[in-house]
Amino acid sequence: MKKILVIQNKRIGDVLIASLIATNIKKIIPNSRVDYMVYDYTTGVIENNPAIDRIIPLNEKELKKIPTLIQTVCEVRKAQYDIIFDPYAKFQSRVISLFSKAPIRVGYKKTDKNPVLNFYTHNVSFLKEKSKPCGKSIEDRVHLVNAAFPLEAPIYTPKIHLTATEKKYSKLKTYDKPVVMFGVLGSTPQKSMPYEYIVALIDYVTTHFEVYILFNYAPDQKVEATKIYNACKHQDAIIFDVYEASIRGIYCSDESVSIINRQ
Repeated sequence: MKKILVIQNKRIGDVLIASLIATNIKKIIPNSRVDYMVYDYTTGVIENNPAIDRIIPLNEKELKKIPTLIQTVCEVRKAQYDIIFDPYAKFQSRVISLFSKAPIRVGYKKTDKNPVLNFYTHNVSFLKEKSKPCGKSIEDRVHLVNAAFPLEAPIYTPKIHLTATEKKYSKLKTYDKPVVMFGVLGSTPQKSMPYEYIVALIDYVTTHFEVYILFNYAPDQKVEATKIYNACKHQDAIIFDVYEASIRGIYCSDESVSIINRQ
């Protein structure tokens, strides 16, 4: 059985998108074991994913400490992975990949200040432009798999897999139209879209579609989320009194909730 590790030490959206690497590689090597290494606060979007056999949660601040990084490298090396995918391709993940001694290591090609170190056996270039409606970020992740293991029918739709209990989420059952969740703020002000743009997007959706809007934001972002809400034209189409602090807090059925990411 092939042992495969996907390293995506980044934010929640990136972790969900990169789960497509696990989904697609499982199609090619169905009897493989796929582990997914992520920051501990992002695990909610990949729980119960049938393509992921084990989630390896890491603390973001701790991993940036050299002793913790060395310990992680030793644990990965001991696990003896056959294949490593590194869509993160930053210092920590590149070091983990390099010293893992995995026979196949797939990562993005980047201009490196130290070209002597060959972090990957397969250096994959980013796509120059998108060719599918899903967007370039998703295409790049699928391309990472396809470059090393050609895919006949790639999957481009990331999914959050719900439990039976989550599908019975009741707080939205009284609403008689589909609910669209908007990630209205980024993890930092620098990663947030201009408020005017988000408001214009929400106004367009609520004007042209028979839906309700549900805001998704961090607990400490309520003041800023309220500013966006107050600037919207159709506040009667926005569900602002339903909020959950956890990643998996707001879910009902797969058919009734859509998610719009900032990207």
